[in-house]
Amino acid sequence: MSAAASTPDRRARLGALCVVVALAVTGLLAGTLVQLVVTSILRAFAPPDALRLAVAQSGFALALAFTALGYVVVTRRPLTYFDVRLDKRGALWAGGGLLAMFGVLAATGVLAGALGVGNATHGTVAAIRETPWLGLLLVPVSLLFVGPGEELLMRNVVQKRLYSAFSRRGALFVASVVFTLVHLPAYATPGAGALALGVTLARLCCVALVLGVVYERTDSVVAAALAHGGYDAVQFGALFVASV
Repeated sequence: MSAAASTPDRRARLGALCVVVALAVTGLLAGTLVQLVVTSILRAFAPPDALRLAVAQSGFALALAFTALGYVVVTRRPLTYFDVRLDKRGALWAGGGLLAMFGVLAATGVLAGALGVGNATHGTVAAIRETPWLGLLLVPVSLLFVGPGEELLMRNVVQKRLYSAFSRRGALFVASVVFTLVHLPAYATPGAGALALGVTLARLCCVALVLGVVYERTDSVVAAALAHGGYDAVQFGALFVASV
């Protein structure tokens, strides 16, 4: 009886996992396509490299948001499916999550240094080192586009969809792994060693877990987006200051 009862559960989990992986891949492909199109169009106007890259990054984030919207429309869910709300408790969780992510960043950095392991460099970080003003432009882009776009898809759609097949903690973990794997192409740059890449992805997964907890505890995508956008914005701002 228990084995028979568990079969639908396994099927539900497999089905949910297939759906969220398809959504994540769709978002990644859509974002990449938008970046390519935007970059091609902007080159005709010869804008500064920093502006061109920042607009392309915004386009990528918007593609993720529209992927999330497409899922809601196709599955005939109401727009209220998006947990666009923020109260004092949510704001506190956003702030706490932001601090926790920097705690993870510091702790994993110390650990990696002690082990003599380097870090894989995100393609955007490399671009900022070549074009410092991009770092400054990515501060508002992170807060207005990247944080909201990624969290709408990865938390409000992927993690929330998994709630129906997994426990909330299980959904949080699976969504964090999917989030991490989606970022693999950005870190798998030429020269990135396997060990350094593994350490970097492990750190990213820990950061994703923090964002997942913020969303799970608040049911507010705004709280998660603020934490995510703030985390990226501070790092990009620091890179700009260090590069000029």
